[in-house]
Amino acid sequence: MNPLPLGRSSFEVIRLRQAVYVDKTSWIARLAPSRAMVFLAHPSLFGKSLLVSTFESLFRHGLKDFAGLDIEKHWKDRTYPVVRLNFSALRVFRSAEQFKESFKSLISYAFSEVGFQYCNAERRIHFLDQFRAWLRSLAPSSLVILIDEYDAPLTANLDKAAAFSEIQDLLSHFYAVLNEFQEKMRFLFVTGITTLGYHGVLSAFENLQDISSNPLFGSVLGYTETEVQVYFSEYLERAASRLGLTISTVYERLQENYGGFSFDFEGQTRVFLSVVGIEFSFVSSNGFP
Repeated sequence: MNPLPLGRSSFEVIRLRQAVYVDKTSWIARLAPSRAMVFLAHPSLFGKSLLVSTFESLFRHGLKDFAGLDIEKHWKDRTYPVVRLNFSALRVFRSAEQFKESFKSLISYAFSEVGFQYCNAERRIHFLDQFRAWLRSLAPSSLVILIDEYDAPLTANLDKAAAFSEIQDLLSHFYAVLNEFQEKMRFLFVTGITTLGYHGVLSAFENLQDISSNPLFGSVLGYTETEVQVYFSEYLERAASRLGLTISTVYERLQENYGGFSFDFEGQTRVFLSVVGIEFSFVSSNGFP
């Protein structure tokens, strides 16, 4: 039996360990065949970070880790410099000034790997102006940017009006710079837990495609009924044996506790939380927690 992806959100690690991976690459092939800017809002525990990691592996290393997956038959593109940002790292800070410094540090470090060098001594030139000048120097469609948890600093400070306003202002300026040079990006993918217009910080983007409630992408995150039954079939059988239940009863318990979620505006698709695979590791004689 392939091991379960316990707590893993790294596509490369999952593939290296030959852990169970529910193949979502057909969606990636539909989202990124050409230059695009995509936004996806979902609650936690549905696999946003793993999807971001999958994009990262594909654009950074090509098909190296995709043997046997659906996208292997369709993907013909080259590799690109990739910048991955996780704004959950900016949730905690003591002051607005500390947030600004942490933000600059995060951006400087992430983009330094693809050539951006922030000159701290050149204080007469604002940080974002230096960043803007560097983006201007890039070739068209030459950079991939992946932003996970875009709204994490904001949702963590909803009860602090002054701090919230400072964060909102800085992030809005940052996204405005990215929008100004959107032709430099081969692909931009942004995730969060709040909708596109909720905080207003992404309003600068003119061509950001919101697929959060699009019925065509209703199962891009989470697991469908078929995916649970196919990819976790051996674990369903083992759980049924351990618990003295039928496979259908085990599945029904999973459905009761982790299934039935729908995010498309037509309610066409129902999915399970992506923790279903992890739950099998906790099966005991007492049943599912």
